Amino acid sequence: MQVISGMQQQIQSAAEQGANVVHFPEYALCGYPGKDFESWDEFNWEDLKAASFEICAQAAAENVWVLFGSAHRLSGSNLPPLGRIAGIVDCYDAMTTKTSYSPALAAYDAARELNEMRDQQFHGEVVEQFLHTIGMFPTGSIVELSNGSAGLVLEQNRNNPLQPKVLILMDAKGKELKKPRILNAKEWHGRGIWIAKGHEHGAFGIDPMDYFN
Repeated sequence: MQVISGMQQQIQSAAEQGANVVHFPEYALCGYPGKDFESWDEFNWEDLKAASFEICAQAAAENVWVLFGSAHRLSGSNLPPLGRIAGIVDCYDAMTTKTSYSPALAAYDAARELNEMRDQQFHGEVVEQFLHTIGMFPTGSIVELSNGSAGLVLEQNRNNPLQPKVLILMDAKGKELKKPRILNAKEWHGRGIWIAKGHEHGAFGIDPMDYFN
């Protein structure tokens, strides 16, 4: 691996400057097929394995955490549990983060897409547990109710993920409430309202950090 010496130098330099974590780009160690080498058919997996252990050994010697994305041959049930979880978390984070090449999805839309990937790209049971943990409308997400009002999810409802505790910040006409009110799980019943849509951060001028600091 020609790149390993460069990575080792950067790890050493980061450690000397007091860094605790060194994060390399995706495929930094193995390279991209079609760009750095022709295809995976001719790829030397043993060299990659040896290079990975060298990086891990240096990380231990320098007493820093080193993160680097790399290709592997594991799939399906052969993936270790932490690898399955990390893959889902990374995918969800990518979908809900705005980048130069794609807009951020609302948490609800990302959860729906992730659910469609179950038993295909990701292990179905792990996807189910992930979505059960964060909720279809995660804490801190901005939601719009069926009556037109909007607010911020404060807390999950384990009995009904579609009815979390919501801080109502905007009325049905889109006007900011002077006194925000909380819609508890019990209040959903009998009101005939529901969460109609999830929105990306910043929608309606709402910044979740203003309410969670």
